[in-house]
Amino acid sequence: MKSTRFVLSSLVFAALLVSCGSEEVGESLPEPAAQGDDEGQPDVEPQTSESSPDGSGDTPMTEIGRVNVGGTVVDPQPHPVDRYEIAESSPEQITVAFTAGDPNCTAADAVATGDAKHVVVELFVGITEDALTRSCVAGEFEQTISIALDEPLGGRDLVVAEPAESTDDTPASPPLPGDGSIEAMAEAIIGLDVDTAEQQVVTAGWVFRVSEIDGEPQALTMDERDDRLNVRIDGGIVIDAAVF
Repeated sequence: MKSTRFVLSSLVFAALLVSCGSEEVGESLPEPAAQGDDEGQPDVEPQTSESSPDGSGDTPMTEIGRVNVGGTVVDPQPHPVDRYEIAESSPEQITVAFTAGDPNCTAADAVATGDAKHVVVELFVGITEDALTRSCVAGEFEQTISIALDEPLGGRDLVVAEPAESTDDTPASPPLPGDGSIEAMAEAIIGLDVDTAEQQVVTAGWVFRVSEIDGEPQALTMDERDDRLNVRIDGGIVIDAAVF
């Protein structure tokens, strides 16, 4: 009887040991990892332009300098630069030279923009707001404009923007009136609005000057020229033109 009890006790004790051992083994087994979260294999994030392997992500250009000469620029157009110089200062100052009309009638803006690799300088040229009432000399004149940068070049490349070449055919200049003389032009512009008259005179290579507006004489220089048309305007229309 005692031996039977001993056997049963031994069997129960053995069963308990097996049960405990199974739980310990089960606790030591790692759970399957979710796909994409395996240790040593981090999730892959989509690449952006900032993390492109070649570092060629687009960086926006920001304005780092601007200067004006001549006041408000009427009808500004991109203008070619003849040459430029960089002053040894910090930040640097860039002087650009260009060719345009009479400096007394010319206005210009120079703008500098930059990103991580480049600094771009653009030039825009037009006429002054009061050019129609000034004595503007026909011809081309070398002029300069200097722009001080708000921040150093810092090893960046300096690029001077050039106007895009037009693919359109340039229309031929209109034929001159009458015998092609300035006197014939003086007669032809009477009755035209002042803008159209000035365009025709300047296109022909002569100087256009307003001597009177609505009965009010304008301040004029006393020199006389045989290539200058002086016009009287009433209500925006040319009523008289004379060479002097």
